[in-house]
Amino acid sequence: MKLKNLPQNIKVRLGTSFINRMASSAVMPFMALYFSSELNKIWAGVFLGITVIITFAANLVGGYLSDRFKRKKILLRTSTTSALMFLTMTIALIPTEDFILIFAIAYIGYMISSSIGRPSMNAIIMDSTTKETRKAVYALDYWLVNLSMAIGAAMGGLLYSNYQLELFIILTCTSSFIAIAYKLWLIEI
Repeated sequence: MKLKNLPQNIKVRLGTSFINRMASSAVMPFMALYFSSELNKIWAGVFLGITVIITFAANLVGGYLSDRFKRKKILLRTSTTSALMFLTMTIALIPTEDFILIFAIAYIGYMISSSIGRPSMNAIIMDSTTKETRKAVYALDYWLVNLSMAIGAAMGGLLYSNYQLELFIILTCTSSFIAIAYKLWLIEI
């Protein structure tokens, strides 16, 4: 199966998922470092532990919403919210003020919105493939997941320490692009 022969929704899903995972893996591994350096290690550990529980619940809510509402509508709202949360985190990083609590709230908002959207993203493959093509699409998705995480982690590792604000500006732009891509190219099934 060639990439050009894939249905449009699969192309959109694979592309936006690649960008989304790349953005997430560029910053998520470094959140513990950021929170522990800004506040303390205990606060960072408790906060990130609570975040895991919240995202688990948000995934369950996302699965329910994915079955009840149009996937495009859910993805538009969650991707727009994610972009706004990255924008808020970026503004909170501006060095003139210390807005760690605003950053933390925006981080939770980002984690919730991306977790709610994840089941809809996964359902697009089921909606847009046949039994015969599904295996090839999942294999391609598997390789893109690994590649996006490697690129994102490398990008985060290179930019996090010395260019943190610039990294978050890039992530805000990529998250905004995802929302635009869903609006323009995702076909409602």
